Amino acid sequence: MNWRRALVEDITTKMLPEIFSDILDRKKIRNVFINTQFESLPEGIQGFCGIEDEDEGEYLIVLGRNLTKKEIIVNMCHELIHVMQIERGDKLDYSLPYYEQTHEIEAYNKQEIYADVYERKVNES
Repeated sequence: MNWRRALVEDITTKMLPEIFSDILDRKKIRNVFINTQFESLPEGIQGFCGIEDEDEGEYLIVLGRNLTKKEIIVNMCHELIHVMQIERGDKLDYSLPYYEQTHEIEAYNKQEIYADVYERKVNES
């Protein structure tokens, strides 16, 4: 297993419960499955999240192949926030410009917070 794959698995294991704590009080959370890939992405795109099987709770997160460790942490947290939004039942509205989309505003506002939480968890262990 390469270091990127190990890092992504560690982030998912440590941060999914943290990120999902936003909605734990409101509803029972089903099991979700996160598949990740590293690919060459177009300039300006560091990652994205997609639904592989909505009924089964399967998601695909694609991250740029050339991201640094810090960029992987931040982007993985960002994309996990999108998974939480979908599981929370948010309707993602793509009709607005990218940085005005409600789901992107929330993800950008929280990604660094969760990245810092992840780094603290790693430092404590």
